[in-house]
Parts: sequence; C-alpha cells; structure tokens
Amino acid sequence: MESVIEPYFSDSSRRSIFEHASTRIRTVIDGLGEDEDEKNRYLLNFIGATFHHIKSYPELFDERCPVNINSMGDRYVEGANHLVLSDVSDVEFMFSTSYRFLVEYQLGSVDTLSGDLLGLIARIYDYEYDGRTFSQLKYAEHQMLIDIAKRYIHHPNMLALRELPAQLEQVELERKRIATDLGEREVRVNSLKEKLDTYKNAFNFFGLYDGFSKLRAAKGTEGAIGLFVLVFLALLMVLPFAVKFYIALTPGSRPELDTQFYLALLGFEVVMAYFFRVALQNYRSVKAQLIQIDLRMTLCQFVQDYAVYAKEVSKDNPQLLDRFDQIVFSGIVNDEGAIPSTFDGLEHLANVISKIKK
Repeated sequence: MESVIEPYFSDSSRRSIFEHASTRIRTVIDGLGEDEDEKNRYLLNFIGATFHHIKSYPELFDERCPVNINSMGDRYVEGANHLVLSDVSDVEFMFSTSYRFLVEYQLGSVDTLSGDLLGLIARIYDYEYDGRTFSQLKYAEHQMLIDIAKRYIHHPNMLALRELPAQLEQVELERKRIATDLGEREVRVNSLKEKLDTYKNAFNFFGLYDGFSKLRAAKGTEGAIGLFVLVFLALLMVLPFAVKFYIALTPGSRPELDTQFYLALLGFEVVMAYFFRVALQNYRSVKAQLIQIDLRMTLCQFVQDYAVYAKEVSKDNPQLLDRFDQIVFSGIVNDEGAIPSTFDGLEHLANVISKIKK
C-alpha cells in the first residue's frame, strides 16, 4: 500500500509564508541598484527562485524532500518568515539550506529543474563563502547524498523489493507445483470418469441381468409347479389300474367284469390324458423359456466388452450385432420350435473372427 505523504510545504500557513517571502525578495531585488554587490544579488536571486518554486509546487517538495524537512524544515520555514535581508548570516543560511532542498528535490525527481534554477546552481562556486556556509554546501553534495541514499536503500519498501527475486522464484516453484498437481488431478479425474462410465454401463447391464434373473425365478417356480402337476396326474391315471391289479392279485378275491365301470374308467383316463397333455405342453413351454432366459443372462455377462469391440468393428459392418440384439431383446416364445438357435449367428461370428485376424 502506498504511504500517505504528510503535508508540510502544502500546508496553507507555510505556503503563505513562502508566497510572502518570495514577493518580498522579488521586490527587494527589483529595487537593487546597479552598484549592488554581485554576490548579494546572486544569493537573493537564488533564495527567491527557490521560494517561488516551493510555493508553486509544495506537494512535490513534500514528497521529494523528506530528509531535509525532518532535519531543517522548521528552521527553514522560520527563517523564511523572519528573513532579514540586510543580515548576511541570515541570507547565507537561507541560501545554503535552499541549496540542500534543491539537491534533494532533484534526486527524487524524474524531471529536471527549471532553467533559471539550473543556471543559478551552476554559478554556486563563483563566489566565496564563510566556513559555515561552505561546509553546508559541501554537506549537501556529499554526506547528505549518502543520508538520502541510506534512507531509500533501507526503506521497508526497498527491503521488500530486495526480497522480490526470491519471492518470484518461490511463486514460480509454486506455479509449477500447482501445474503438476493439476495435471495429476486431471489424470485422476479422467480415470475416474472412465471408471464411472464403465460402472454406468455395467450397472445398466446388471439391471437387465437382474430383470432376467427375477423372471427366471418366477419361471422356475412355474416349472416346479408344472412338474408337480404332471407327476400328480400321472399317479392319478395309474391309480385305478393299480387298485384293480391289487384286488385281482389279492388271495380269495374274484374279479367281476363290470362293463359300465370300465367304460367310466376309460372316460376318466381319457380326461386325465387330456389334462396330462396340457400340463406336459405347459411344462415344456416353461423349460423352453428357461433355456432362452439362461441364454440372455449368459450373453449379458460379456455384452459390455463385446459392444466396445463391436463399436470399432461395426464401422465396416453395421449389421454385425443384429443377431445379438434379436436374441437378447426378442420376446420370450412359448413354442420351443420358434426359439432362435444359438448357431444362427455363426456366420456373423465367423466374420468377427476373420476381422480380428486381419
């Protein structure tokens, strides 16, 4: 986050001080005679131009001169407010301090100073100064520059900037790790998707297999009942003859020929034979249906892999699975003569084997 610059020269009271001081110095300079000392005229011009620049761009000076504001700001403002232009020491103090501010201002600026200020700075050593003023000028050009550089170098933002290469390297490593992790996750997701698709297909065929299984159980119960009825009818048909033979073979018994009884027995046997035939036909029909259901259940166990393979093979032969579909999804017939033979599709199976060999 960008730090907030506290207003200093842009403060209304301080800005007003430099406006009045700049106007006052300009008035004094305009009133100087031609015989005025050139050094004094130069110093006043330098101070006046600096004051004018400060009152024109106070926010820029606040931003770019933090070192001198902290060390000399209050004395500089006080000197500008109570500057005695006839006092040489006051004038040279304001001159050397103005030079310090201008040097720091240039260090923090991308743009150059105005032409009048640059011209004044170029003439700074055209005149002689007392020891204190000269040391301040040298300080501004040497030690002060070091102090300003140290402030920028050890600024928290600069320390963070020094750590930037390491952070960028860390970010790049993290990016590569994330990319690798995403790649691995994508592979796992695709693998899971394939498995889910397989489970979906398997579940669909399992549902079909389960339906056939329930149907087979019902038909199995029906077949068991049919078998019981067949056995019962067979015993019932044999029972009268067994009784007659038993009576005839019993010692002391004398069988009598009863025409009416035998005619009734013959009619009973004919009726029983008819019901036996119906039960037998029903039982055979149930057995035929069970054979078909078993065939369908067997086919459902390998249909998934077979369908995946046939998807590629059927590009050349779209009718490849027609017989398979007819067998699995055809209706359950009651006549075993109408049951599709398992060898009906032998020709198609031979075509599949030939394609595999190719």
